This record gives sequence, structure tokens and C-alpha cells, in this order.
Amino acid sequence: MKNKLPTVLSATALVVAVFGVTPLGHATSNIVQTHYARNANFLRGHAPSIKAGKGKIPLAAKGGKLDPSWGAVGARGPQGPPGPGGAQGPPGAQGAQGAQGAQGAQGPQGGTGPQGPPGPLVTFLPPGQTLRGGWGAADSSGTTPGFLEAAIEFAFPLQNNPVADFGPNANCPGTTTNPQANPGHLCIYGGAPQGVFGLADGTSNLRYGVMVHRTNTASNWQVFYGTYAVTAA
Repeated sequence: MKNKLPTVLSATALVVAVFGVTPLGHATSNIVQTHYARNANFLRGHAPSIKAGKGKIPLAAKGGKLDPSWGAVGARGPQGPPGPGGAQGPPGAQGAQGAQGAQGAQGPQGGTGPQGPPGPLVTFLPPGQTLRGGWGAADSSGTTPGFLEAAIEFAFPLQNNPVADFGPNANCPGTTTNPQANPGHLCIYGGAPQGVFGLADGTSNLRYGVMVHRTNTASNWQVFYGTYAVTAA
């Protein structure tokens, strides 16, 4: 018990010396002084003292420091190792969406791609699609009456036989310079033709093309020409 008493007293003096430099230390110092003053009888005659002496207990002065007679305070010890990391906190709330960035510069033009496979062969003119073209004929025989004929051949045959008509009218709303045809109609513009017949067999089968004809009543050289439009039904 006697051997442990100096250790306890030294620790007490160090606490008083450290805390004495703060307001909390001043209050602690006063409490410690009072505590030890009142309990001197329990320390077997060892009384608190500002000055070092035999049988004395270190007591901080009013300035909060130990008297030099007690010796210098030891150097500060090395910093201890860092403690273990704390547990990961919960994820924070999602932040607001940022402003849209500026548009980047246009990239370089890519190389030419490989050639694709050939498309399917069109058997018939698709419905709603229109073919357009021109036609013309001349008669230089000088005979009266002469006969003028001009062939119109369709690039794609029609699946259904069109209705031939001479425009413009309700089903042929175009002009010679802008031929138009409603679905299912063949519209012939210009040249004052008198009739048509099928190019394939000379009948009313107009799915492959037509022959436009007109009788020439003049004895001199005559020409007639125009345009056409045909739209598949």
C-alpha cells in the first residue's frame, strides 16, 4: 500500500497540472484542493502543498501550474495508432440532375459500308405507285385519211387492268406537264387521241401498255404527242 501511494499522488499531480490551464482545470483544481484539504487525515499525514517537500502532495498554484520545485513536466508521448474505421453510413439521398452539357463536335464521316444483297424483283407495280412517261407518233405518208399510232409500254406490268381515260378530268387531275392518275386509272394527256387498245394483244388488256391512235384527216405531214400517268389499284 505504501509503494502504490506515490504513484497515485503523481498521477493526481499530473491531472491537476494538465487541467489547470483551462477554466475547467481551475474548477477541478479548486475541487481537488478542497477534497484533499478535507481528507488530509486519510492520507496518513501527507498534506497538499504548492512547494515540494517531504511528505507533501503536489498542489497546483493559482496560475494552474506546478511549482518548479516539483520538477519539470515530462515530454508529450508519441501519438497512438489510429483506431479502427467506423461502420459505413447509409447512402445519401440522390442529388439533383445536373444541367445538360454542351453538344459535342460532329464526328468524322464513316466509311462506305458493304453493298447489300439485291432487292426482290418487282413482279407487278405495287398498289398506289404511279408510272409516268411520254409518247408520240408522226404520219408523213400524205394519204387521206392517215392513221397515227403511238405505243406506251409500262416498265412494270399492272396486276389489275386499268381504266383508260383522256385527261384532265376527275380521275385524271393532272396536266400534260404534270401527269396524275387516281388508283386504277391510266390517264393520257395531250395529242387529241381518239382511242387506245391493248399493246399486248390489241384488245382491252391494258396491263402491259397501250397503243394510242388517231385518224389523220389532213393530207400533209402530221405529229401528235403527249404524256401519261398510270397508278396501280
